[in-house]
Amino acid sequence: MLKRWGVIALAGVLLIGLSAQTELVFAAEKKMITIAAGRPGDVWNVLSHALAKFINDRSEKLKATVIATAGVADNTRLIMGKKEFRATHINVTQIPAHSFWGKGEYLPLKIGSLVHLASVWVTLDPNLKSFSDLKGKSVALPRKVEKGYAWIFADLLKQTGTWDSIKPMHGGLKALLTALQDGACQAGVMMFDYIYPDEFRLGSSLEELQARGKLYFLQQGNVEANIKMIAKACRSKEYENLDLPTLALVVPAKALGPTQNEPMAVVSTPIFWSAGKEMPSEDVYEISKIIYEASKKGEFTPYHLMGKGITPEFLTTSFWDTEKQARENYHPGAVKFYDEVKLRLKSFGEGYSKFR
Repeated sequence: MLKRWGVIALAGVLLIGLSAQTELVFAAEKKMITIAAGRPGDVWNVLSHALAKFINDRSEKLKATVIATAGVADNTRLIMGKKEFRATHINVTQIPAHSFWGKGEYLPLKIGSLVHLASVWVTLDPNLKSFSDLKGKSVALPRKVEKGYAWIFADLLKQTGTWDSIKPMHGGLKALLTALQDGACQAGVMMFDYIYPDEFRLGSSLEELQARGKLYFLQQGNVEANIKMIAKACRSKEYENLDLPTLALVVPAKALGPTQNEPMAVVSTPIFWSAGKEMPSEDVYEISKIIYEASKKGEFTPYHLMGKGITPEFLTTSFWDTEKQARENYHPGAVKFYDEVKLRLKSFGEGYSKFR
């Protein structure tokens, strides 16, 4: 009899232990965060995989995965498709159009800067130096996307009375490169690599174009006037009600090569990690902390050259003109973290004065 009770008691202890172990497993279960990161191979997709790894390695309450989409705009379309996604998805998004793609229902608020799409007016013809020189020419411009950044460049040409006389050719990066290489376009807009705070590289596309001849850059000098033109273009009819900041970056003289004799104000459209207000602030706080710690150690650099620019200071740099505007466009969870570590939200506009 005693032996039987001993067996029963032992079984009870084992059941209690098993129950406690099960409770611990449930208590340790982490919340899944999904990063919508655009096309595989895109720099922001690669760096988002790095972020997911850092979250999985370091967070006690979150785990992360990355999903590919057809592009940055489609990140928002995916999240818009199911309301429940808005509380669990990080959105890799872009200005302009980040507030437009959500159709007034969903607004991705910034967590931290990722990269810039910095673009320059380039030609192989040394006689083309300003927008007025483009009259009658074929000009390569980015894809036509509603509220996309192609219309900033179009408006710059409109401001100088050039738009109605040119032959615009819109396309993706590869198509524009081919048009410039083959001579189908005499000038156009091409991206270069900008690594915060002061590293400028031609990048693969301009390097490839350079194989056809010496590169010449339009709109050199007159930095203050060109910043004002970019500011006006960002507030043109195409962007009504979007309240865009001035998307202007200044490239110092010679930064892109010997033919760049003067500093240039160029259009720079930021790509950043974001989340809707539906994502709990404590989750965004945790993600902000992990991004900050990784950026402080330079841990994004091994994943992609552009990861070198992800520093603590870059995370809180934007184009909004005032800190008040910046705070309104960052997620409250991110603002709380940056306030705690005393990282100020600042504007690239603060650096323009040295070029005036």
